[in-house]
Order: sequence, then C-alpha cells, then structure tokens
Amino acid sequence: MTCSRPPCPRPHSFVISMLLAIVAMAAAAPLASAQPVINSFSVQGNSTAGGGQMTILGEGFVGAGATQVTIGGAAAPVVTAAPNLLDVIIPAGQGVDLPVIVFVDGKSAIAPQLFSYPPPTIAMISPASGQFNEPQMVTISGQNFGLTPTVSFGGQAASVQSSTHTLITVLRPTAPPGVVDVSVNVASQSSNTIPYEYTRDFDIFSITPDTAPTVGNVPATITGQDIIAPVSVTIGGVSAPVTTVTANAVEVTIPAGQGANLDVVVNSAGDTATLEGVFSYGAPAINSLVPSSGPLAGGNVVEISGSNFGVSGVVTFGGAAATVQQWTHSQIAVLAPEGAASGSVDVVVTVSGQSSNAAPYTYDPTISISQIVPDSGPTAGGPSNPLIIQGAGFGPDSTVTIGGFSAVVDDIQPDQITAFTPPGEGADLDVVVTSGGESATLPNAFSYFPPSINSVTPASGPLDGGQMITIQGSNFGLNPTVLIGGVAATILPPTTHTQIMAVTPAGASTGSTSIVVQVAGQTSNAVSYTYTSDPAVTIEAVIPSMIPTIGALEMAILGEAFGGATSVTIGGALADVIEVLPQRIVVIAPEGEGADLDVAVQSGGGMFTLEDALSYQPPRITGFSTHPNGHVEIFGANFGVSAPVVTFDSLVGAVIMWEHDRLLVAPPQLAPGQMVEVLVNAAGQPSAPTGYTPPADCPADLSGDGSIGSADLAILLGSWGPCP
Repeated sequence: MTCSRPPCPRPHSFVISMLLAIVAMAAAAPLASAQPVINSFSVQGNSTAGGGQMTILGEGFVGAGATQVTIGGAAAPVVTAAPNLLDVIIPAGQGVDLPVIVFVDGKSAIAPQLFSYPPPTIAMISPASGQFNEPQMVTISGQNFGLTPTVSFGGQAASVQSSTHTLITVLRPTAPPGVVDVSVNVASQSSNTIPYEYTRDFDIFSITPDTAPTVGNVPATITGQDIIAPVSVTIGGVSAPVTTVTANAVEVTIPAGQGANLDVVVNSAGDTATLEGVFSYGAPAINSLVPSSGPLAGGNVVEISGSNFGVSGVVTFGGAAATVQQWTHSQIAVLAPEGAASGSVDVVVTVSGQSSNAAPYTYDPTISISQIVPDSGPTAGGPSNPLIIQGAGFGPDSTVTIGGFSAVVDDIQPDQITAFTPPGEGADLDVVVTSGGESATLPNAFSYFPPSINSVTPASGPLDGGQMITIQGSNFGLNPTVLIGGVAATILPPTTHTQIMAVTPAGASTGSTSIVVQVAGQTSNAVSYTYTSDPAVTIEAVIPSMIPTIGALEMAILGEAFGGATSVTIGGALADVIEVLPQRIVVIAPEGEGADLDVAVQSGGGMFTLEDALSYQPPRITGFSTHPNGHVEIFGANFGVSAPVVTFDSLVGAVIMWEHDRLLVAPPQLAPGQMVEVLVNAAGQPSAPTGYTPPADCPADLSGDGSIGSADLAILLGSWGPCP
C-alpha cells in the first residue's frame, strides 16, 4: 500500500489492526443502542495547538451513556451531541492520517476519512546569525510546532531546549562559516526553510617578532582570531611558509626580503586580513670596506661587508652611485665611481628606502703638501705674515685654508704657494690646499701665537664687580675669554687682536687676583687685578615705575654710589640727566613703549642695571572719528613710538599715521551700523577693548549711486501716494 503523502507516519496495517481491536471491543460490549455510523466530518480552525472544531455527520451518535470521540487516539471533547451530528473540540496534537473514532455505549464507528494536523511553518528566527564556532541559543517562531518538534541547521540536529506550538528555543550546533537552511520537523512533517548565517570574525592582531634580518629564515607568530585552514601568508608581498595553524595563531617562517613598514597579509579559508606597515627588515649595516681608499678616477673594485643588504639596492660614494658587481645579504662588490675631489666621502648602502651607516672611503689626491714655513704666526695675520707652502700638483686655481680660515693666495707655482696668514686662533691646525677639485692636507702644521697681556686699565675695582676694564696686548684672536680669579668676565664687543673691553665679575674677596686671556685653548700670561672694598653702584628703585609713552617727566632713580654716574638708559633709550647725588639720580624720561624695561646707570666705566624696573603705560582709547574716505581716527594716549597693531574684531587695520595720542587707521571691511571691538596693541601691551560702530549707509541715496540728487528725487516722486 502507498501513503497519500510522504513521509508515511504509520503503515496502514497498523491502522487496520487498531480498527479491528476497536471493533472487537465493541462486539464484546453489551448491546444498548444502534450501531453508530460516521458518514463524514469537516474541520474549522485546524492547528497542532488544538481548539479548532470538528463537525461529524452520521447516525446513532446518542445512546444511554456519554458519547466519546478520539482523534489519533487523543480525546476530543464533545460540545454538541445529536443522533446524526457531533461537534467536538480538536485536541492539541501532531501528525497526519489520524483516525477519527466515535464511541457510543461501547460501540464505535471509524470515519471513512483520516485527519491530519497542518505542517509546521517558520515565520522568523532570532538571531539570524552567530559565530560559527560557538554554541548559541536560537528562538524560532511560527505555527504548528506540535508536541515533539525537531530542528535542523543545514542538516545538523539542534538541541531543543523548550517548545510550544508557536515558539521553539534550541541550542544551535556549530558549523563552518556560511548560510544554511533551518527547518522544523513535526511527526514527519517538515516546515518551510529559513536562512541562518554562521558568521566568522576573522582578524589578525600582531606579528612577533616584527623585525628580522633580510636573510629571513626566522620563526614568527601571527596572532588573531577565527583562523581556519587553509592559510597562506605574505610579508611585503613575499610568501612566508606556514608551519602551524590554530584558531588564534599562525606560525610562519620569515622569508628573505627587504624594506620597512611592510604589510603582513593572511588569507584564511578565502578571507583576507592585513596588518599594515607592521613588519620591517633590518636596515643595512656596513662593517668594512676593502680597500677603504682608491684613485680619484674610480673604477676599482670595493668589497663591502656587513649585514641586511637584502636582495638588491643602491651603493653611493659621496652621493654618486657605484656599479654593482655582486650582491648578497652580507657582501657587496662594486666599482667605485669617479670622485668629485680628493678626500673622504661617505659610502652608504640603501635598500628599499633604508640607509646604512656611513663608512668612510678616501679618494687619493694628486696634489700633496710637504711643509709650511713658518709654522706659526700672530692671530692678526695679514700681508706682513706670509707663508710658503711647498708640495706638488698645485694648479692655478689653488686655495689655502689654515684651521678652516681662508688665506689670501699671493703666488702659485706647481710646487710652491705663497699666501698671507688669515686672521685666526688656535694651535696645531691643519693646512689644506685645494686645486682642481682635489684637496691635500698637512695635519697639525700651523699654530697661532698664544695671547699676551701688556696692561689692564683700571687695575682695580669694587668687590661687587661691574667695573669696565680695558685689556691691551696681542694675539687675542677672534673669540677670546677673560678670566679674573678664574671667573669669566663679560666681554663687551667688539674685540680686536690687541684690545679687549670687559666687565668684571664679583670677586671672592678683596685683594689682588690675576687676569688671563684664553684663546682657542691657549692661555696668556697672568696680570694682577685688585678687588677693593669701595661700594659698588646699586639701583634699588625707580619712581615712578610706570610712565606715559610720551615721556617728558621727571623720574628719580634711588640707590647707592651714584657719585660717578655719567648716563642713564631706560629700555636702551638715553634719558636726560638733571641731577646726580650719591643716592639719587633725577632724569627726564625719554619717550618709549613696552613693559618690564631695564634701567641702567653708567658709572666709573661700568654699566649697572635694575632689570624689569619700569613700564610704559598701555594704550588707552578715548574716542573715534570716521573720515569721509572711511579712515578711522582713534584718540587716546600711550600709543607708543612705533606703529601699533590695531584690530577690529580681530581683523587687522592698516595704521597710516601714529602719535602718542592719536592714530589714523584704514580699517578692514566692516558692516555699516554694526559695532565692533577695537584693540590697540603697542609693544605687546593691549588696550582695553572699546566699541566702535561704523557709520550706517546713507538712507537718502535711493538710487545707490553714492550721492543724493535728481535720480533720488525722481524715485521718491514716483513712489508718491498711499503706502501699499
């Protein structure tokens, strides 16, 4: 026999056996009524949850006892019982081709048709995706899930945790990444399918180590997540052999390569992840050059030994590229290029943008120096101190330096140069001759005479220092240092080879000490200097300490030992001295600008300063006037002696004229009638912001031509009448 629909839940032989058993039971019961007969039944509201109604038509449905109905063996409550009609409630259940049986007083009737519950249907699955390698609880909603549903994900059974006729909760199995069909099966009835995606969060995080020598062959570990075979790896585009793969790591062997900030790319089961710029091969390093010198014409083979030379690159000698003969990770052979001039140049190996250390290579000169006569001279140099340089290969363009100082060449012969000693300083200096792009050096060949002191004036001064002294002598060079009792004095430029002016430091105690001059490591003879107990000039206060920029008012400078004062400056500007007393100087302040200015008193050859002693008052705005041409005149005070900066709401205007109490400014483009804040900044001192309103546009200029005339009148008359 064949089932009416696949799959067949039970063979019909089972149904027949069941019916025969029921008939036998009915035959054994005592006769109380007529034999019930079922002609047909109809169903309204069929669902595995039950609750629908079945109407059964037939006869003999009422007997002495209660009438009973079963559907697939489950009792169906009888709602209405009449001899030829029964209404029953369909019980919850599942399955297809189920018998409907009516029992009346021990007699039974089997419906000629079979009953089937509807198949399951899926409406939604939540969530619709999840991590492929982790179990996940999934909820399936729909209808007709029956009593004992089963669920499959791509053919794999899920573990049902709970179910109702409309909702199933399962523990989803793990599976490879991808989309699978989810279906529900209830008593051999299968639902529609709905897609579920097994997701994969594949990524890579790091590579260790992240550097390696260019020769490679170093094991490395790439960490990540959700890594699955097959796996391939490239570093800087070069394939790295994979040795081990786990879900969270890939073991590889670093391939030979070169370069810095290279990408590491991992392909796992068709998905790709990249670590950008994380791996670098070691920079090239030069250990030695053989030979380390050669002819200026080049062409000789130079062997370069080192490490991390990679598989290709560039070698330069003083910036000129060499011709490569052989290249390995640790050895390079090149032909030296022609040199630009004799002397030392840097040899550098560059591999994929990474440069090595510089190794010195010397181009041998074709010129040479044998001796210099004399081998010493005064620091002043000049025509009165000629030098004879002897050697070979001196061309007509020869130049001479002594310790880096250029000498004036007077005469050139192929084997001799006459030059004048340049002004300079120092001992054991190199003499260099350059000719035809080549240079020859005679090391430690010349020394300037050491400094010598003849006199110091004055030979004494206050213990507190500040005394200006003049040192006369010779060979003071270019950058002398003066030490008084071992303490450096302040040099007052300019100095000459025979005279130095300096300001004495404070002494340790009264009495005699020594003065020496040091020049480029050479020290002069010592000359006596005496610190006395005479009071030093001191400035204690300046009254007033803030004045208007126009100046021209009396000021008092208070202090001690002003008796020898000769001049006073305020911020470097000379003030007119009115009166000098031992403890007070009265001056007329000069005009100026700025804050925290130094006040200095010149006395007894020394300059004595009170720092940050006086400030000019900041600018102050009192009013504005707008000129017909749009220029703005600003009135006030303390606008300073140089053009201040004027801003209109932070936009800078052009200062055309300035005085202490007024400014004329071409403002930036401003909106008529809209107030802006104006600031005047003089020597870093800003005024208080002051409001300025540009004049509004002329309302009577109806034509907009910038003047009021007949055109404006015509517009007015043309509009005469009631307002609209």
